Amino acid sequence: MATSRTDRTALLIGLPILAAAIAALAVFLVLSPRVSSAEAERDEALARVAALEAEVEALADSLAAVTDDANGTAPLAETDTETEDGRYFAFVRGVETDDGVTLATVDFAEFLTGEEAAAAAAAAGEESPPPNDYWISNVNPRLRTFPVAADGTARLVTSRDGLEMDGYELTFAGWVEAYATTPLLRDVPYWLEIERGTITAIEEQYLP
Repeated sequence: MATSRTDRTALLIGLPILAAAIAALAVFLVLSPRVSSAEAERDEALARVAALEAEVEALADSLAAVTDDANGTAPLAETDTETEDGRYFAFVRGVETDDGVTLATVDFAEFLTGEEAAAAAAAAGEESPPPNDYWISNVNPRLRTFPVAADGTARLVTSRDGLEMDGYELTFAGWVEAYATTPLLRDVPYWLEIERGTITAIEEQYLP
């Protein structure tokens, strides 16, 4: 059967279109995995960016806390009402006086010696027994705030001039002033006497 000119024209026009469609399909089939891979890589990159942003925010908060601590102005936690009476080993992270009441924010830790110190150092992958036979364990980041008794006393070893091995005593008011003006006193550990939720005595723990 003869093919009309119109049919031939339609065929000539349709063939390039069909060829183009087939070529486009082939390109799609070739690139489709790449597109999916690129989308997956994009999603992974976005997830990494979000994680990095979270880390940067956390580091910024930590830096702010460290800066405040270095200035003796660490933010105070809520006043602790759960701690039982006793003697506690701790670092003092901040001191603040509000309406005539002095509040100390502390970070409880453990002062270990002997076999306990050796076991803790070994568990941490450090030299065991540890140097000078002591190990400070501080794995709980919780901060606790206690009022400081107005008539309390502090016994210290560190002073502005260095170490006074025989120790010396200050009133709590004197200790608060020394804490604010002597950076070393913000880093040393203390033994705190706590009675009815109030710090009644402070003693610095000398570290060789």
